[in-house]
Amino acid sequence: MSPRFARALASLCVLVAASACGRTTLITVPEPGFDGGTFDGSVDAGRDAGDAGPPTCPDDLVRCGERCVDPFSDPEHCGACFEACDEGLVCDDGECSASCTPPRSECAGGCVDLQTDELNCGECGTICEEGSQCEGGECRAVCDPGLAICEGACVDLRNDPANCGECGNACGDEERCSGGECRGECEAPLRDCGGVCVDVRSDPENCGACGMDCPAGTVCNAGMCAATCTAPRTLCGDDCVDTQSDPSHCGDCGNDCPAGAGCVLGTCFSECPFPTERCGGTCVNVTTDPRNCGECGNVCAADELCQFGSCVRTCRAPLVECMGSCTDFRIDPANCGACGRRCATGEICSRGTCFLPCDPGESLCTTGCENLSTDPENCGACGRECATGEICEAGRCVDTRCMPPRLQCGDECVDPQSDDANCGMCGNVCAPGSSCQEGMCRPLCDPPLLECGSGCVDPATDPRNCGGCGLTCPLGAVCTGGMCGTPCPAPRITCGASCVDPQTDQNNCGGCGIACAPNQVCDMGMCRIAACPPDRELCGTECVDTSIDPDHCGDCDVTCPDGIPCSGGACRCPGSLIICDGFCTDITTSPLHCGACRRECGPTLSCIGGSCACAPPTSLCAGRCVNTDRDRNNCGGCGMRCSGLQICVGGACIGF
Repeated sequence: MSPRFARALASLCVLVAASACGRTTLITVPEPGFDGGTFDGSVDAGRDAGDAGPPTCPDDLVRCGERCVDPFSDPEHCGACFEACDEGLVCDDGECSASCTPPRSECAGGCVDLQTDELNCGECGTICEEGSQCEGGECRAVCDPGLAICEGACVDLRNDPANCGECGNACGDEERCSGGECRGECEAPLRDCGGVCVDVRSDPENCGACGMDCPAGTVCNAGMCAATCTAPRTLCGDDCVDTQSDPSHCGDCGNDCPAGAGCVLGTCFSECPFPTERCGGTCVNVTTDPRNCGECGNVCAADELCQFGSCVRTCRAPLVECMGSCTDFRIDPANCGACGRRCATGEICSRGTCFLPCDPGESLCTTGCENLSTDPENCGACGRECATGEICEAGRCVDTRCMPPRLQCGDECVDPQSDDANCGMCGNVCAPGSSCQEGMCRPLCDPPLLECGSGCVDPATDPRNCGGCGLTCPLGAVCTGGMCGTPCPAPRITCGASCVDPQTDQNNCGGCGIACAPNQVCDMGMCRIAACPPDRELCGTECVDTSIDPDHCGDCDVTCPDGIPCSGGACRCPGSLIICDGFCTDITTSPLHCGACRRECGPTLSCIGGSCACAPPTSLCAGRCVNTDRDRNNCGGCGMRCSGLQICVGGACIGF
């Protein structure tokens, strides 16, 4: 019998009539082999005398005599076995009390949290089924890392065409869900397999090609069925993944980055850090990746390499060829000192050597070493900032002000009376064209339209709601300007039972029934492309952002040189970065360009604020950076050597 079923029996005993259980939350511990038949609250008299000892209780219950109880909520065993609460008192967190402490509520003399208790979910006696848990007073499925709950089912928002990027966001018939966005085709390196975008490099059911199912006992490694995964890939579940770049297994198996975050060098980032870009749900360096050279999906030829975002025949010094890319062994953490020599999670590469700049439990972000479990400015991922009033707990933003009538739904504190994504309860998303009003999804009507029970109508032209809801025009009459009358005056025409202007009407543009596309407007009786948003400019047939588009930088068709991004409408490096040897470089931290291009720091020195110096907690002793807290030759200060078998701890020599 499963522990959950034993707990379910305990809850049922609480709720049955007093003649069966009285006020007790006790349950008889069924013997091994119990098949879920009739439960009568007594020890089975037919128990085999040869059984070895009494059966054990579920992990969250304790044995009191022959029964399993919850001492935190059982009024007959409150805090300890056989410690019964007096009549009229309840058991609240293991203590007898006159009432339950909020947010707990009373259920059969015990105090439970109806928002989280799997045996009393939402109301007393509602038991969550196996494979689900109680969240926000509702039983919800428990999903594997990387999956989300949509309408009670576990789905992958990165490739589910019915829930693409967010629950309820369905892609069109000719679209595919790739990297959490609806697209005309799957974004490289993903491939369309039966309408779903999958990674054929690691999917054991589509290994190397759609429908290629790996035999039992094997894995899909780099698109081939194999006995085990090979470096740099690691076996996570059934898939061979790269924990340095996979957002579902970032840094380690099961470490799922928050929705919308990318994985770079085993660390979650809310946005892909420069110079990487998101391709197929993964952050890749489009300046060096031969499969995404310059832009996602741009694959270099077999005899070409990727350098500065362009496919070339040979690499230009100081870069060298490594697995189809042009890279710098001195600073590349994926090829540190040699091709394929990858730094461990959290390490950086300097002068071809990997080292760990952060203490255990911290991750290297653009702001420095941060604790992603507790830092509200880097909560769960670098750059993921919690809102005002929230704290970061176990890598999730938690609203400390989330009190009724507000409701905690995932990482957000929402008002279920008005929240379109959690209308009435967590996860109930209102459909497009509707809004949440008083906890119910209702049609959303923009003025001058009205909601008249069956949807949004125009009271100026609707003959069934002419001038207001329910005001119906006589048979043969039309509605014009909110009044019933004779057929339409020019230039308006009669379409069905309504008067419309064919010069501007979206659904009758130039004539009855001629509807413009969603991205078009009706202008002088013709459907035309609508104007671009305020932050975009029409270049040819595309709306582009000329402040960041390298092909239209500052104006249409102004192209930036290879490797130089567009920032603020000009071909230049973003922020304080400058161009050094063809790269956008931070001269405040680069040991190869410290304070100025090609100003290289000496051996063991780091670049701090544009100056070559020893990084804390090290100090410069005889031309080397050493830690005087633990260096035997410089213990507590330069030249202070420990003798014999002594070791240096905290800057002091200890031992013999």
